[in-house]
Amino acid sequence: MNNKHYSFIVDKDQEPLRIDKFLLNNISNFTRCKIQNSLQAEKISVNNFLVKKNYRVKPLDVIRVMLDNPEEILPEDLSLNIVYEDDVLVVINKPYGMVVHQVTGNHKVTLLHAIKSHLNKIGMRSKPFRMGIVHRLDKETSGLLIFAKNDFSLQHLTYQFFTRSVYRRYLALVWGNLEGYGTMKGYIGRSFIDRRRMEIFRSFGKHSVTHYKVLEKLNIVTLVSCRIDTGRTHQIRAHLTHLGNPIFNDISYGGRNNKQKKIVKNCFSILQGQFLHAQAFIFIHPITGKTMHFEIPLPQKMYEVLEKFRNYRCVKK
Repeated sequence: MNNKHYSFIVDKDQEPLRIDKFLLNNISNFTRCKIQNSLQAEKISVNNFLVKKNYRVKPLDVIRVMLDNPEEILPEDLSLNIVYEDDVLVVINKPYGMVVHQVTGNHKVTLLHAIKSHLNKIGMRSKPFRMGIVHRLDKETSGLLIFAKNDFSLQHLTYQFFTRSVYRRYLALVWGNLEGYGTMKGYIGRSFIDRRRMEIFRSFGKHSVTHYKVLEKLNIVTLVSCRIDTGRTHQIRAHLTHLGNPIFNDISYGGRNNKQKKIVKNCFSILQGQFLHAQAFIFIHPITGKTMHFEIPLPQKMYEVLEKFRNYRCVKK
């Protein structure tokens, strides 16, 4: 029987939360039914001790979960935009619209399927735990991703993300006018109304921090740079929406509003998804110890949208 294992350390800022609710928020496709069955089958442990459903997760707890019969990831020969590769890691520029890993409704044509095919092509027989996933990007977000080629590199890189020592910068086009720079903080958790969305709460959820800086004002939209200290699900999207400036064309978070201006309709037709791009990151190489710095330009469609708004601003003057 095949088994799928999850193992992670609870964030140091985590508020006490029942383990079933915690796992529901942190493992994709993990339903309440699966959680209850796994607890009853003694397949969930915390700090090497089996727990019941009423256990409350604490900061720095080590949680391990074992699920039976996962769907096998078969290699698929998909195009990969590889920015950098060596013996222990690969950096990829993910396009908009590609899912990183299997989720409900997307069991094939994911980045993991493409990665497995690539590893097979270069002769790697031994695959790392979790197929080398160090961090994730939403389907609708483009930009840089790191994959580890072995378990040592995976653990080393994962620890860097856990300790928030990885520098990550995103570019986002948002509705409205922002001024200068600022920091958005708050507890982030799943919406009680729409489980597909994340919201900012006063005390419920995970601590999150996003720093933003205005790069260019374009009349009805603003181009901003976002640097994240924490990497929560939909963090930047939720923070900017909470601030009152949702990301342009982000349908889930109100970024496709009812402005009926011709320029907006043109931009919607150019850009199929939200204007959010993982532009740069800096991390320490797990083997050499050298500082690795990667930065990529915006996708062409995003450039076209910016030019539309720049020309619109000039006309309005």
